[in-house]
Amino acid sequence: MEQYYDAFVEKFAHFMNKQVVGDPMDPNTQVPPMSSARLVQDIHAQVTKTVEQGGILITGGQILDEEKNMYAPTVLAVEQGMCSWEEEVF
Repeated sequence: MEQYYDAFVEKFAHFMNKQVVGDPMDPNTQVPPMSSARLVQDIHAQVTKTVEQGGILITGGQILDEEKNMYAPTVLAVEQGMCSWEEEVF
């Protein structure tokens, strides 16, 4: 399985980067906003903490529009014991 890791991560990150984040009423939107500003802040804090713990931010990891609760689709490489391994991210 390890021989497929790099290719998978590259293709998955490319796929996530192509996702359209936006208004859920827009038929072109693939990723709607988060349900609340607090959730956006919580997720961003979790992503930041994971990176500080040695996790690798592959793509995303930023607030796109704080007023509209939009967060970039994010891919992290994590290990057991890291924040995003131990806690649900959503």
